[in-house]
Amino acid sequence: MTTKIPVALIFFRRRCVLEVLQRIRDYAPEELFLLADGGRTPKEHAQCQEVRQLVEAAIDWPCRVERLYSDRNLGCRGNIPRGITWAFSRVDRAVILEDDTVPAPDFFAFCAEMLERYADDSNVMTVSGTNHFPGHVSFGPYSYLFSGYAITGGYATWARAWRHYDADMRLWPAAKEKGLLQSSFLALSEQEYWQTVFEEVWSRTCKCDPYDFQWTFASFLHRGLSIVPRANLVTNIGGGPEATHTQQAGCKFLGRPVQAIDWPLKHPSMVVRNAAFDPDLGRYVWYGEPPTWRQRFRAWLLGLLPESVRALLRSLRTWRPVN
Repeated sequence: MTTKIPVALIFFRRRCVLEVLQRIRDYAPEELFLLADGGRTPKEHAQCQEVRQLVEAAIDWPCRVERLYSDRNLGCRGNIPRGITWAFSRVDRAVILEDDTVPAPDFFAFCAEMLERYADDSNVMTVSGTNHFPGHVSFGPYSYLFSGYAITGGYATWARAWRHYDADMRLWPAAKEKGLLQSSFLALSEQEYWQTVFEEVWSRTCKCDPYDFQWTFASFLHRGLSIVPRANLVTNIGGGPEATHTQQAGCKFLGRPVQAIDWPLKHPSMVVRNAAFDPDLGRYVWYGEPPTWRQRFRAWLLGLLPESVRALLRSLRTWRPVN
């Protein structure tokens, strides 16, 4: 293994990739994988070619550069998994950055320490750089916690974890039929949300062209955990009309400030999902804003009830009269 973690850079036609590349240049990895999709139109492909030239010209530190450029448009679902799988055929771990995920200086050192510490722990599948709730009370005195969500806004992982990835989610029908994901869901709303998403991704009826939902599915299926740093170590600058998924300029996920993380890192005593952090994260990213104090109090009261009583209440809440 090299002294620095290899980096895979995913880009398309946007020049914001140069800002990400500047942070990579500051880190100066010895191995750099360039993964670039082709354009959907001749004009777009010309833009892609121009951005590739700018990226190549900006790499001025000693490193081995490997390229996987597509001459046609494969989309996120086709290009990104292909590129990451290709990179992992050459290295056993890597940092993965897209053209709009700008890392803080501490990001690379954090990923390097986590990748080494948990290299042989199959329970850990993702090292995230994004934290939507820096300093959340759930961190306690520790530098990071473990989430059940595979957070991919600037992250790192291992070849041993990525081997579970399948862009076509061929295991979804069996997982759905056998209820293999039930223990991964923290609430009925979460179960309903992800079952809908996974069904749409598997059947190719979703409106977007995702690759990350499949990583979430693989992580759920294998009970994988994601490391979340106490500080936010990545900011997303990808808003605007050229963005694939965050075209709204006022998107709450864009431009979030980054922080430094305290060294040396303080490691949690147990490798276990943080059930206090994940509900807030799930509501903020997927199911709505964090709950009010009344909602928290109600959840606390419900948590005191036996599971049989909670199951009965859930059945009453979802009951509909038969017409």
